[in-house]
Amino acid sequence: MRSVTALLVLRLASSTTSAFTVPPPGAAAVKPVGSSATVCNSRLRATTSNEADSSFVDALVSNVKQSAEIVQKSSAAGSSFKQIIADVLAGEYDVDAVNAKLDELIAS
Repeated sequence: MRSVTALLVLRLASSTTSAFTVPPPGAAAVKPVGSSATVCNSRLRATTSNEADSSFVDALVSNVKQSAEIVQKSSAAGSSFKQIIADVLAGEYDVDAVNAKLDELIAS
């Protein structure tokens, strides 16, 4: 269980959905100039701390729910622990479309 928890934290940390990468609704768009720290600080200054905290918490809760759902689906399908880890890291995707593309590439 500790491994699954660590995996969920890793998935959240590597997720592109974050208060630091997506400006909260109503915030002015900030052009990326300088280092990423400058961009993050500019975005945070453009909002109140409550809005930034709320956005970050919402993203965190959403990612945890999505990862937990993937773990439950993979476990219910009888997947091995390694496959469950792979599924969580891969996230949500259209399995049929990916398999069709792979079959197409293999056939060519």
